[in-house]
Amino acid sequence: SKAWCGGFRATEIEKAKYVAQVFTRHTALGIESFFCEMYFPQFGVLDLSLLRRSFDADPISPLQPQAAYYVTRNLATILDELEPSDFEYSIDRAPSNLEAFPLRGPDGPTLAIWLGGRAQDRCEGVSVDVHVNVPCRKAVGYDPMNGASQELSIVQSGDSMLLKGVLVHDWPLIIRLSSE
Repeated sequence: SKAWCGGFRATEIEKAKYVAQVFTRHTALGIESFFCEMYFPQFGVLDLSLLRRSFDADPISPLQPQAAYYVTRNLATILDELEPSDFEYSIDRAPSNLEAFPLRGPDGPTLAIWLGGRAQDRCEGVSVDVHVNVPCRKAVGYDPMNGASQELSIVQSGDSMLLKGVLVHDWPLIIRLSSE
């Protein structure tokens, strides 16, 4: 059956990746963002909710969070106080579908990067080298899919700082840079 949006279907993981992309892109563009129908999973054909519904025959329908709910919760923390920015950066070996957005926060510059296009349940990722033209001593990558963070290796490379071998997937990686 087709709904107003056509025959588009996404798994829960694909949906979570799209939610992460949209919220991150909106933040980078300075657009207010929210999830419409966050707590209303009853409209059958469209999966508009962040909650998983049970069977329609249940007298009281217990709701369980979907992966998109946890991604939204993680992004609320990761993107907090970030705004659009315009610092210089470049990405070596970037595939044509790579999306990148510079941001800034109270602790310094931030770069959000991911592979655009159709999300998949499994994405092997692509290794890229990221050059940022801002002084920094520390880079931490934040993953909204699982809420994990990891310090990235950063070295001086001419006039820029180099993050070598950054693994980019079809969901945003938020890289916060600091001079501390």
